[in-house]
Order: sequence, then structure tokens, then C-alpha cells
Amino acid sequence: MREESDRGPGVGGWLARSGVLALAALVPAAAVELALWSGGEVTAPGGLLAVTILGAAASLAGLVQVPLLAGAVRAARACTPAGIAGLAVTLGVAVPLVAILGTAWSGALARVTVSSVRSWLSAAGLVVVAGAAVKAAWGVRAVVDRRWPASSWTPRRAWTLVALLDAGVLAFVVVLGASFRASLPSAMWLVTAAAFVVFEALAVTLVAVLARRPPVPARTRPLVAVWVVLPVLFLAAAHAGASGSLEAAREVLGGRAVSSRVLWILQRATDRDGDGSSGWFGGRDCDDSDPSVHPQALDAPGNGLDEDCDGEDADTAMADRFEVPSPFALSPAAGQRLNVVVICMDAVRADHVSFAGYSRKTTPHLDRLARRSWYFEQAVAPSATTRETIPALFTGRYPSGISWDRSGTIWQVGADQRLLTEVLKAAGYRTIAVVDEWLDRFLPSFKRGFDSFEVPYGSGQWMKFGQVAAPYITYAAIREIEKTPPSRPFFLYAQFEAAHHPYVAHEGFPTFGTREIDLYDGEIAYADHYVGILIDYLETTKRLDRTLVVVFADHGEEFGEHGARQHSHALHAESVHVPIVVHVPGSRPARVRERVSHVDVAPTILDVLGLRPEGMAFQGYSLLHYAQPGAVAPKGRELFSELMVIDQGPPRFRKAIVSGDYKLLWDMSDDTTLLYDVRRDPTETRPLDDEGARTRLLAKLRAFVARGTHRPMQ
Repeated sequence: MREESDRGPGVGGWLARSGVLALAALVPAAAVELALWSGGEVTAPGGLLAVTILGAAASLAGLVQVPLLAGAVRAARACTPAGIAGLAVTLGVAVPLVAILGTAWSGALARVTVSSVRSWLSAAGLVVVAGAAVKAAWGVRAVVDRRWPASSWTPRRAWTLVALLDAGVLAFVVVLGASFRASLPSAMWLVTAAAFVVFEALAVTLVAVLARRPPVPARTRPLVAVWVVLPVLFLAAAHAGASGSLEAAREVLGGRAVSSRVLWILQRATDRDGDGSSGWFGGRDCDDSDPSVHPQALDAPGNGLDEDCDGEDADTAMADRFEVPSPFALSPAAGQRLNVVVICMDAVRADHVSFAGYSRKTTPHLDRLARRSWYFEQAVAPSATTRETIPALFTGRYPSGISWDRSGTIWQVGADQRLLTEVLKAAGYRTIAVVDEWLDRFLPSFKRGFDSFEVPYGSGQWMKFGQVAAPYITYAAIREIEKTPPSRPFFLYAQFEAAHHPYVAHEGFPTFGTREIDLYDGEIAYADHYVGILIDYLETTKRLDRTLVVVFADHGEEFGEHGARQHSHALHAESVHVPIVVHVPGSRPARVRERVSHVDVAPTILDVLGLRPEGMAFQGYSLLHYAQPGAVAPKGRELFSELMVIDQGPPRFRKAIVSGDYKLLWDMSDDTTLLYDVRRDPTETRPLDDEGARTRLLAKLRAFVARGTHRPMQ
């Protein structure tokens, strides 16, 4: 035993101890996983699969420690300075442990929607995870020597210091979480803190026990082989569970904590044809040797092939319905040569503008414009994010109908996709864009067709000017209009960043309170004031009588109605029900109740101007079909919304269809659906269990997606 002690516990001992540490990490990770589950509920199969996947991750992390720790032991025996040995042991234990705990912490942070809070919690999490890893490393060192390390380590004092630091960090998390309860749904901060406390207790207990035990006796070493086989058993169980219960696999992928990320990694690691889907671990790829066949592929209708693995070929007749053969309501000869002003108010919900009946006077200036214009009460945005809605508006096509090019991690409008601005420029218009920095940085393909494209406060200055940008936008737009020769018509696109988060109070403007939603309403009023100045300028200079004006919001905003904040998360009503106001000189005012979409704006502008460009096929209708006296709106029309979510781990693809009284939301990434009766339940709070309606709408939605080119990222 003395000789064995000098050599250390050996590989078997290291395997056993690595396994114990990995299992210790598994307990809090599983607690965080179940607490952070999307929607707060999990079925038994989903929970069992999640724990199995976490077991596989923890087992692999434990095995990763083996060579690292073995090397650390050799270094400790060869080099007497405690600092070198301590560093080696710390790295050997800390790296995999930080990976597991860090992933759990990031899952908690995914629920935090206030950027400043997220930054502070990220820093706190870094300290907490690092402290836990260091204490675990000290414990392993104690196991190696079967005693507390000597000399400069001074473990009890150091451990006490780190424990006090951890306590301070946890107190900070609790206080901060209590201060921002509205931004941390379901008290996830408390669950994370509690899970960390559990881990700390387990780590201390294990160190206390293991540090006083002798090395693994020879007669028990064969049992260590079980731990070597354990990762394989966990992986096999995870594959069997995910493939045998696709519902459970979808539940796991729908989560935001550790297991969803691990399952996604396992699926990508076993993706043989590189198409982004796997035939293993519930990946649902029905042919993992063909990269054109996978669950998120575009199923070409009528070719006899099942490219999207749904069990059938897309219906040709149904797919052809989504191309609009004749979007215009007027003859080209009826067109007028008008100026065009298109104004976007970012992130404004339809139920928070006063001309739509909101109790607060958030839009007094737009109220006046709406009273003499067309207001579309049921406008449905084609996406819940700017990067997809703006291209849809300028092409007259839904995101799936646009030709896209991938530029790094960003999708750009394809070079072969014609834009409204290109058509107007070719028709002799001076095309002007005055926008916030986001469009300039992240959607540069949108610049095509503009004679003048300006971020008035300067690129790279968003942190300083972004939240007070409205006057810059307004006065730069007026300046550009003044620069246009009177004989030349102009097209102006102005994007007002308000009411986009973060929400701030503006001195001299209405204040409705200090809550997040109160500040949001104040942001709408702030933007409305400067939009009103631009409209007043057009009227004062006698240009309004010669200008087609469109005011719209690109998407809405969430305030916890379905568990999230801000936008770019989901396609519920609060995210896609937005205002659209259209002022056509000489037209009678109207309030239109039929559903319309942003894809209708481009054909509307061209219809009013009498332009019929070649090379543009629309999926929208001219709004003159709805608002012109005697007009007949298209019957039986379905509207679509689409979203690529990029801030919840792996990219997720969500689609929605509104047809008649029903709305179906479909998450393509995990193949889950939600069905609502939007006539009786316009806020979408009571999901329906109507299999017939679900099947019918999902078939239409699949056919619609099959016609598109906006493929999921690979």
C-alpha cells in the first residue's frame, strides 16, 4: 500500500474519482435543466431523456479529466513546487467542470432580457463557476495526497475566502433578481442560485469523504471498468430514447438549458451527410446519406420525393396557391407620379397606439394622419424581427419566398432578388434612406437601389446616440428632401429606432410610469412626436398632397405574455400584430378590418404609381383591393409569418399561418405546433386541441415553406 500511495491511486482510481465528480456536477445541472424547461413543464419521457443526455455529457466530461489529471499527478510527483502541481490539477478538474456549470448558467441567462442585467449576471456567473471549479480542484488534490495540501496552498483560509466570495455573489444575484423580477420570468435566478448551493454542498461533502479514503483496493478495481463503459451506455440510452420517442426529443430540443444543447451537439456530430440533421438521437433525417433530404429541406411538390421526411410529397396544387398571379387593382394608366415616404417605427405593437383604441395617448400625431388615411386594423407582420420583415416589405414576398445569400452568419437579400428601390430608381426617382445603425451593419444588401443611404448620427455611435436618434432621423430626412430637385420625385425610407429596447425616459415627453411597459409607451410617444414633425413638414411645404405615405411597425414587442421579453423569439399576436397606415392623396379615409401583410406594401406603391416592373413576382396584393371604394378583397387568403431565432442556442425556425378563424404556429426545429382560435382568443392564450384543423393548416404551412428559398442555416 505504501508503494501504491507513492505512485498515486493509478488510472483506475482516477477513473473512479472522475466519475464521482462528474456525477456531482450532474445533480445541479439536472436541477437547472428541469427548472429552466421551456414553458415550465416536462413530461416523464422528456425528463428521463434529458437526464440521460446530461448523464452522457457528465460521463464524457469525467473521462476527459482522466488524461489531464494523470498528467497533473506526474507533474506533481516530478516537480516539487506546489504551484506547478496546483495549476495542473486545477486545470485538469476545472476545464470540464466549468463547461458543465457554465452551460447551466448560460441556460439561466437565456431567460434574462435586459442587456444590462444579463451583463452583470454573466460576470457573477463567471466568478461563481470559477470558484466552484477551484474548490473542486482543491478537493482532487486532497484526494491525490490523501491529505490537505501543504505549504502555500493554505486550503482552509483560501477555501474560506472563496466561500465568502461565493456567498457575496449569490447575495448579489438574489438582490439583483429581486430588483428585476419582471425581466426574470419564473424566478429562474433563484433556481440557479439554489442549484449552485446544492453543488457546493455536494463538492464539500465529497472532498471531505474522499480525502480520508485510501486508494482503490486491487480487488475492487474491476468495478472501475463500469465507469469506462458508462458513457457508452448513456449515449446508447440517449439514442434509443430520442429515436424511440420523437416527442421526448422535441421536448428536449425545445428547452433552453444543458440537455437541449448537448442533444443538438450529438445530432450534429452524427450528421453523416452534413445537411444539419441526423438519423441518430432523434434527428429525424430519413436519409442521412443524401444532403438534400432532411426534416427542414424544401420539399419540391409533385416530384414523387419526400425531401422533408414528413412521409409524403408536397402537394403541387396547394403550393401553387402562394404565388399571386395579379396583385394590382388598377390599370397602369391610372397611376400617379407621386412622391413616396415610407416610415418604420421599430417594435410598435398595434394594441399600444392610440388610434387603434389604446387608452394612453401614445400617438397623437399619427392619430391625425390615421383619421384621413387608410388604417389596417389586422396587419400581420411577416416576421418578428427587422432582418426578415424589411426585406419582405421591399420585395413583396415572405422570407421563404425571397432569394437569400449567406454572408458569414448573416443572411442577405440575394443579388438576383429585385428590390422596390431598384424599380423606383430605374423609374427616375431619387431614392433616400435615413436609418439607424442596425440596417447599415447587419443588412447591407438592403442598401441596393438607394441614391443616398445615411445613418445620421454616424456608424459606430449607437451606444451614444441610438436611444435619442429620432431627431437625427427626422431632420436628416427633411434635409435630403430639400436637396431633391422639385422636378424629380423622391422615395424616402426613414427608420425610427424607438420604441426598440432598451426603453428610456425622454425629458420633455410624456411619461406613463417607471415599469418596463410604461417606458415602452413613452418610447412610442417619443417616436410619434418626430414622425409628426416629418408629416407636418410635408404638409406645410404642400408636399403631402403629392406624396404617398406609409407608416408601419416592422414587428411588435413581448412583455411576458408567452414567457419572453422584447422580440425575435416567437410569432404570437404581441410580436406580429402591428399598425399600418397608408395615406394616398385624394383617397377617402377607411378603417380596414381584413387581414393584410407587409408583403402588400410594395405592390401597393407600384399600383398607385402605375409601375409594372419585370422581374418581380409578388406574394402580396395591392392594398387598393381592400381600401378603395367598391374594391373586392381577395377571398380565403392565408397570411404567413416566419422567424429564424438565433439567440437561443442552435438556430430555430418558426412559422405561422393565419387562415379564417385559426392560427397555427409551427416550430420546425422540434416539429411542435400550437393552434388558436384567433376570433375568440385574439391574444392567443388558450391553445386548441383540434386535430383536424391542425392537420389542415400544417399541410398548408408545409406546402408554403416548400416553395421558399430561405433555408435553415447549416
